[in-house]
Amino acid sequence: MIPLRDALDRALRSVRLQNISTLAKISAAWPAIVGKQLAAVCTPAYIAKNTLVIHVYDRAFLAPLDYARLQVLEKTRNIIGETTNVQSVTVKFAERPVLPFPVAGKQAAAAPLAPADEQKIDAAVADAAGPDLQGSLRALFRAGASSGRKCALITAICLMPMLGACVSAGKPSHKPLSPSAASAKGEKPPPSPGDAALKAGIEQEGYAHYLAAQIMISQNKLPEALEELRKAVKADPNALPVYLDMSRVSLAMGKFRDAIDAAQEGLVINPNYAPLNALLGSIYHSSKNYAQAEKYFKKTLELDPARADIRLNLAVNYLEMKRYDDAERELLKGLKEDPQSQSFIFYLARVYVEMKQYVKAEEFLTTLIREYPSFTKAYETLGWVYLAQEKYDLAIDTYKKYLEGDPGNETVQQRLANAYLMKKDYGQALDVYKEIEKIDPGTIDLALKMGLLYFQRGEWKEALEKFQLVKLKDPANETAPYYIARIYEEMGMFNESLEVWGEQVKKMGDTEAAEVFVHMGSIYEKMGRLDDTRAMLEKALSKKKDDPDIHYLMGVILVKKEDYAAAVKSISRAIELAPTRAELVFYLGATYEKMKEYAKCEAAMRKALELNPGHADAMNYIAYLYAVQNRNLDEALQLIHRALEAEGSNGYYLDTLSWIYYRQGKMELALATIKKAIANTKEKDATVYEHLGDIHLSLGNYDEATAAFSISVEVKNDPAVKLKLDNAKARLKGIK
Repeated sequence: MIPLRDALDRALRSVRLQNISTLAKISAAWPAIVGKQLAAVCTPAYIAKNTLVIHVYDRAFLAPLDYARLQVLEKTRNIIGETTNVQSVTVKFAERPVLPFPVAGKQAAAAPLAPADEQKIDAAVADAAGPDLQGSLRALFRAGASSGRKCALITAICLMPMLGACVSAGKPSHKPLSPSAASAKGEKPPPSPGDAALKAGIEQEGYAHYLAAQIMISQNKLPEALEELRKAVKADPNALPVYLDMSRVSLAMGKFRDAIDAAQEGLVINPNYAPLNALLGSIYHSSKNYAQAEKYFKKTLELDPARADIRLNLAVNYLEMKRYDDAERELLKGLKEDPQSQSFIFYLARVYVEMKQYVKAEEFLTTLIREYPSFTKAYETLGWVYLAQEKYDLAIDTYKKYLEGDPGNETVQQRLANAYLMKKDYGQALDVYKEIEKIDPGTIDLALKMGLLYFQRGEWKEALEKFQLVKLKDPANETAPYYIARIYEEMGMFNESLEVWGEQVKKMGDTEAAEVFVHMGSIYEKMGRLDDTRAMLEKALSKKKDDPDIHYLMGVILVKKEDYAAAVKSISRAIELAPTRAELVFYLGATYEKMKEYAKCEAAMRKALELNPGHADAMNYIAYLYAVQNRNLDEALQLIHRALEAEGSNGYYLDTLSWIYYRQGKMELALATIKKAIANTKEKDATVYEHLGDIHLSLGNYDEATAAFSISVEVKNDPAVKLKLDNAKARLKGIK
């Protein structure tokens, strides 16, 4: 008869599961690859596209393993040979802390196997004791061979030495070899069921259910596995390994409370069972119940002080609790046991960073880099230590030093770019992203970052190219269309911008849509299409009818359209919705001034000052109103001086002051002030130049008056000012 392992190996080869064979070799050598500490909390899960995927069952070990990927790959290739199909390593957190099986869920139907493959599987399970067990193994192998269930097959491989000795319903299907017969064949006699059960710490009757549960687990039948475990614990209530697996399976099924209960039940039997204490510590840590996690991690260490993984977990738990002294103590203990431990050195450095003891952090990270020059995370963290102290150049030098030996490391390149960004050296950051693009072109994240930098630098064409690439690769991306629309607007391509906004607004809720309609209205305003602006604001109000800002903006547009009555209505509604906002009341007063309803204008400005006593624009309006009406000039002078205290170089305030001086007959002072007003006004204002002409006319400066009135009429063709211009010209002609 073919030995069971040979038959299994042939079966594996027959269905061309090379990855499974490789994975089995990696599993056997796992402690040598990652060390005993990490082997206890992670497993090689599967190989996909030449990448070895490692499942980590404790979040505290995600970082150490991720940082050591290059070392893991190197050791893996050294152990299983350079010709291996493993070309890279990646690390993932598995929600099921220790169980080596896929997530529960609906499974795809297995593809039928060829008759020859069925025969080979039959040969592979022929030595298993009992028809029930043979049936389970046959289903297990068939699932693995036909649908790529690697975990199932690997679990079966691990169970084979025990399964050969199992019994079905308490009765062996055939007699095992006697010691003498086994010796004659050069084989070891298989262990008896009683020996195997005793070794596992489970009574023989419960052990059968326990093994059945393992098969169910390997087939991803978690509810059935849990039922078998319940039978096992019923048969042997003191079987601590069964409680451990009950807790693990419950956790994998998302039954958090059941997982805790199962572990607690086991600890009632024996509170000194280290695996259950360790599991409970991990569960509570993952749920952020750090006080309970501390209790169980400390208990585990009391029972087994050599558990470096638990000591690291306890230290990380203290770190999360911000108990830095306790974390430091545990990490130093771990380093005493293993001075070369990357994990303990890294987390100790992190503790010092959290404590802002940057010198110590630098010391430990430098040591780590010296001992492990390919430990990427050490460079990242040392760079971060420098950045936390705003030592940007040191951070940049640290990343560059690493990249000298590994120029293609994208992670460190990203950190280097971030350092340049914090230094506000956007050009250098962009150059780094360009280097990354050469290695890994076309990624969405990189295109987004480059697009944002180009946008910030005002390089619209380049930014547009990147954001369009993002939109092409990820049509559901919400960031790219926003910037594409903004870029079109900046480039003066208003219709294209409106088209993008119009498509996006269809996908938005009421609040977001209202904001976009307002923005689209602003684009129409730039185009001089005020009717379309009004239509967009009406759409915005249909989404947010009680938004005071939209009512206010509607009033502003209506004023521009010189529909003052409608403007007053919109602004009044805004005031009803936000009665304490002085700027709304002020704009209502300004609208009344344009309607020449001066009493209402003054009342509104007084109200604005009640709401905001420092409202300089309201002071200016009242002062100007008094100057125009030639009344209350002393109060007007007080108000405009208060306004100028807030904004001494405001051209319009200076214009009001010059007009008050004009009313007071202080012409030379008025002229000097109006010249300051013009110097501090960005654009030519028709009213300001009209005032300049009036002052010059009063002083008999007809030539200067004619020039001032001409500019006023050029800016705004006002018939009244045109008459003043003609008068100035006539006087000038009369003189000549």
